Parts: sequence; structure tokens; C-alpha cells
Amino acid sequence: MTSSRFIRLTDALSARLSRRTALTGVSAAALASQARVGAQTGTPAADSATQVGIAPPGTNAFEFVGVVQQLGLDFSLTAYVTNLAGVDSALLFEEADPLARSEANARLLLSGTGTGTARSILDNLFVVNAEGAVTFSIGGPGASFADAASFEAGTPIASMSVSLQDVINVQAPQQGLATGYGTFIIDSTNAFDLGGASTVLAAPGTRYRLSFTGQGTLQDPATLNAFILIAGNCVVAG
Repeated sequence: MTSSRFIRLTDALSARLSRRTALTGVSAAALASQARVGAQTGTPAADSATQVGIAPPGTNAFEFVGVVQQLGLDFSLTAYVTNLAGVDSALLFEEADPLARSEANARLLLSGTGTGTARSILDNLFVVNAEGAVTFSIGGPGASFADAASFEAGTPIASMSVSLQDVINVQAPQQGLATGYGTFIIDSTNAFDLGGASTVLAAPGTRYRLSFTGQGTLQDPATLNAFILIAGNCVVAG
């Protein structure tokens, strides 16, 4: 990411955090429940659909790039899928140039919410555990990290429960390196068209081992307003 785009993104995320601060009466847990229910109301996956997102043990089932935003102990995720086992990565983007891919031309998007359940601090290490839900959607192009709603504009194709541990290693005032580990469990799936073929993401009950790394920025220590730029992957755990 160029420095100019990072500055624009930082400004946009700051504005998003300001808008989130203005919201009252809606918890991340409630939003997570709504996301899960919304994804489960679609048409059931067809038995004949080609199953993707399954890979041999130790091999990435899917990879993603995204942003985690924090407000207190409420978290939200917006991200796009960069690779998916069983799918030609060219089908995941409207952009033909593999060096020019971004959220703006991605077709498979993720959005979710979570709530912190525990927090520990050891010197410059800040550790948060969280639980939540994530929805996979097919849509785009046109998503923007500056607009969280743009990641929810597509058609839901799967819903997942998520449990994770996020570790921030503070390296400078209000700046830290992020490392995360956790579990995705598919709750429901819907068949979707990808490259003219009926496709479905794994199957309900599929468990993924999640890991990610990134850069965290704390914008307001008093209210724990922060965002983390992340890149991660998932492998099939069972």
C-alpha cells in the first residue's frame, strides 16, 4: 500500500469510527446475531454444487485481506477473499491484472462483528479474546474499506461463527504489530454461481483454523477506538 493511500484509508477509518461512536443501543453481539440469521435465510445449497474452500491438511483453504475496527470491546471486520481452494483466483476479481487487485474489484467479501470476552496486558503485549459471526457474500465490484456497508451489499453465500485471540505487540506510541489465531465454523451455506458453475463453500460444520497478521493503530486510548490492517488465511481443521 502506498503512503498516500494509507493516509486516505486512515482518514476514512477515522470517520467510520466517529460514526460508530454515534451509534447507541446496538451491541456487536446483536449485530453478529443478525448477520448469522440473515445468512441462514437464503436458498439451501444444491446437492449438485461443486464444493470449494476445502484443501488438504496444512494447505490454505482460503486467504483474505481486510480491516478490523475496534470500539471499546466491540469489533467489526470487512475483508475480501484473495485465494480460495478449488477456484481459479481470476474468478475472484473483476480486475484481470493480478497486481492490481483490491477490495474495489473483489467479488467474494467478508463482513462480521464480534465482542471481546477477555483482555490481558503484559508490558507491551495486549491480548484480547473475542467471539462473533462472519458472513461471506458474493457481490462487487465496488466495495470500499471506507464504507463498511459496501461489504454487505452482495448475496450471502455462507455464515460462520468465529472465536479468536488477537495479540498486539506495541512497538511505538499507539502503533503495534498484530497477530491473531482462531477458529471459523461454518453454520450455513448457500449455492452460488461462480464462472458459470454452481458452487458452494465447504459444508455446514466445517471447521477452519484462522491466523492473521497486520498493523494496529490506536486512535483514542480512552475509548479504545482502533483499527488493524490484516492479511490472513484459514486451513481446514475438521
